[in-house]
Amino acid sequence: MRKIIIGAAIVGLSAFGAVAPAQAAATCKPTDVIRDGITLTAAQIGGDVTGTLDATGCNVGVYYGPDSTGLVGGADVSGANYLGVLVNHAYVDITNSRVHNIGDVPLDGMQHGNAVVYINSATGTISGSTVSKYQKNGITISGKNAANDAVATPATDVKVLNNTVTGEGHIAYIAQNGIQVSYGATGLVRGNNVSGNYYTPDSNEACGLLFYQAGNTMRNNALTKSNKVSDNETPLYLG
Repeated sequence: MRKIIIGAAIVGLSAFGAVAPAQAAATCKPTDVIRDGITLTAAQIGGDVTGTLDATGCNVGVYYGPDSTGLVGGADVSGANYLGVLVNHAYVDITNSRVHNIGDVPLDGMQHGNAVVYINSATGTISGSTVSKYQKNGITISGKNAANDAVATPATDVKVLNNTVTGEGHIAYIAQNGIQVSYGATGLVRGNNVSGNYYTPDSNEACGLLFYQAGNTMRNNALTKSNKVSDNETPLYLG
């Protein structure tokens, strides 16, 4: 029986991989998020991102901590090995931006490398953006708290509108997911183009749209309007 792997460095069920060596392309600042016994670092904490943000050597591109707000607009975020944009109990919009090359170099089977992640009652809208070259997940919306050990209230609630999310195609090293909504999270997924999430071995499944223990509103609208889902091993999974 093939398995769906719920994937995200912050919200997933799988083990984390080792932290890649720093390459000194950015000044990495400590966040308040701990994984694998280390404090994750970010190239930028809070504030708006409107240009190029090269996070090479850092675990996170831009981090928004509890009760902060911000805009990632017209931005190009790349280079982090764990997360491109992490929104933790904050309100952040991501619009007309690129988030790419998030993961190890080269991309491998470690269960991190997630381009955009909202957790812990975070809110906002992701729109008109391009997400690609991610290791595990393109966009992840999760209701888990920052410690990844309980579902937070109120629910994480994010709109995912008119984005292009492109996986690595037919690959054997990791089961990618394009857009994942999980653990009580809710929102709207509409008008997205999701493709290229396909795991070739028989053991696990890669998904274009993955809804796992999502909030009732999200599940009721899981067959969301006008998404184009193509060349994914499993176009839509409800669990």
